[in-house]
Amino acid sequence: MTESKPIHPAERGMTEVLLGALAGSTLLPFFQAIATKAGEDLYAKVRSLLSGADRERAQTALDTAGSVTLADRGTMTILRLPAELPPDAAAALRLLVLPPPAEGWRIVYWDGARRMWVVDDLDVPPRNAVRIDEAPGESPSGD
Repeated sequence: MTESKPIHPAERGMTEVLLGALAGSTLLPFFQAIATKAGEDLYAKVRSLLSGADRERAQTALDTAGSVTLADRGTMTILRLPAELPPDAAAALRLLVLPPPAEGWRIVYWDGARRMWVVDDLDVPPRNAVRIDEAPGESPSGD
């Protein structure tokens, strides 16, 4: 993982606003649910878009790791959601901008200690990532 790159709102001219950047993405409903403070609906959305086996993997990840990691190959974006998303995460999401796409994947996650969303570059999705746009049985890294 490379160094975290929080983006100052003044840099918006050089970056894409998150919700616009993910237009058409299968991750967009999750970001919209967070941004509209519908946290209670968030994990229902996760479950509704996953197959039975992936639903179980996501629930196991929430139970054991305290977060679930979703990957969308179309936008090469990974979203890591904590089991409990604080209310200020919704407000902070509205200020999040994505840097221009780099080669490889980017991961978006809430850093509770810094109280902000962070975007990092990754070469491949984490092994525990659940692909929400994949054929059943396909893994995020293609193996």
